[in-house]
Amino acid sequence: IPMDRPMTVMEAIMECGGFTPQAKPAKVRVIRHEAQKQIPYEVDMDKALSGKESQPFYLRPTDVVNVPKKVVNF
Repeated sequence: IPMDRPMTVMEAIMECGGFTPQAKPAKVRVIRHEAQKQIPYEVDMDKALSGKESQPFYLRPTDVVNVPKKVVNF
C-alpha cells in the first residue's frame, strides 16, 4: 500500500479490504527493519475492533503487516 500519509496498522488492513472471517486479529504481526535487523511487533487488533481504548500502532514505509489465520481444530 502506498503510504502518502501517516498510517496505522488498522488503516492499512482496512485499505486491503479488512479482516476476513478466518483472520486472527489478536495476533497481527508487524515486521520492522531497524539497524539491518527484522524486529517483530505483535499488535492486538481485537481491542480496537471491540471499541476498547488502544494505542494506534503507526507504520513506517518498509513495514510488513501479517494477519494470521485462526487455527481450527475439528
